[in-house]
Amino acid sequence: MDRGDKLINNRSPKRILLFFVILFVLSVLCSFLISGLIADAIMREQIDSMLSILGGGKFTALPDADAIAKGESLITQFGVDAQMHPSLMEGYAALRMTLFWILMGFSGILCIAGAACSLRQVDVIYNQLEEIRKDCFAIAEQQKTQTELYGEDFGCVRRICEGVNLIASRMTHLSASLYGEKQFLKDFLTDFSHQMKTSLAVIRLNHDMLTQFEELPQEKKDLLSEEITLHLDGMETLVLSALKLAKLNADAVTYEMQECDLSQTCRRAAERLSPLMRTKYIHLCFDDTQEIRFLHDAVWLGEAIGNLLKNSIDHSKCTELRMELERLPGAVKLMISDNGKGIPQSEIPTLFERFGRKSNNATMQSAGVGLAIAKQIIEAHHGDISVYSELGRGTRFEILFLNQIL
Repeated sequence: MDRGDKLINNRSPKRILLFFVILFVLSVLCSFLISGLIADAIMREQIDSMLSILGGGKFTALPDADAIAKGESLITQFGVDAQMHPSLMEGYAALRMTLFWILMGFSGILCIAGAACSLRQVDVIYNQLEEIRKDCFAIAEQQKTQTELYGEDFGCVRRICEGVNLIASRMTHLSASLYGEKQFLKDFLTDFSHQMKTSLAVIRLNHDMLTQFEELPQEKKDLLSEEITLHLDGMETLVLSALKLAKLNADAVTYEMQECDLSQTCRRAAERLSPLMRTKYIHLCFDDTQEIRFLHDAVWLGEAIGNLLKNSIDHSKCTELRMELERLPGAVKLMISDNGKGIPQSEIPTLFERFGRKSNNATMQSAGVGLAIAKQIIEAHHGDISVYSELGRGTRFEILFLNQIL
């Protein structure tokens, strides 16, 4: 935008010009009035000096009242006295015009200089705003992340730059979050579809065999039907677990925090898995006589604890599970350990990622998202989870809930 466009498209320069035009007109009127007053004063002093000299006063001295009176008496017959109007004197008009042009020229120069300086400052501000506009386009097109800081410290233009930079930083953060969510959704769908393909392939194959080979023995048909049922159950588990994980990632869960006994929450989580533990001959050691009450959602926290227990049941090949509760100053510690095969150290950093571990169970009862769900629920309860494992000796999950004791 050039200076002509700035003058045409903005009202402020027009208002500045109008203000100084009005100021110049007023200065012309004032100059005319002031020049008349000064000319009157000069001519009145000139009349007094002439009368004083005629009355015998000295030329180099100030006019004397007595000398003025004598001089006035000498020329009163000619109609001249000290009270005559100064405009009647010769040269009055020329003197007044000279004073007028001097005053008008001085005030005109001041008005022009003021208008030029004001327009210059406005032009500087418009140039800075134009640069901010260009930076905003660059930020929108992701060519820049922030605008330059223009203007004076604590000035309006500087505050505009700071506001633009704040918006830009939040846009960058939002863009990164959206990209992360998009990448999460992409990876989630990829992993989810990969988990589903195996079971769908088995179901389709078994269905084709049941429909195309009618001469199959009844025992074989029962086996194929049982496999279809098991894989359907596994797919249901996967879908439900994936929906829970998606709900947690979308912050769509409302936790009903109540003062509950953590021992009872752990006991109910273990009871839901007791049939599976009996099937695998796993013994659970847990002393639920200690009452530790603190604010938590018993249903969702029970879900997290159950997922940690089920992880050990599905993966560790253990014979014993142990849950321990400990009251600490300002915190509660929950430990879940097994005597299984342990976890390699290289797998621990990705242990809580969705589909991070594959189940040993061919029925697909382990969906691969249990630990990811558990971690999010624990963090929502202001907790922190750590993993300690040694190959051949087992794994221990330690959960520390801070500032939750009542």
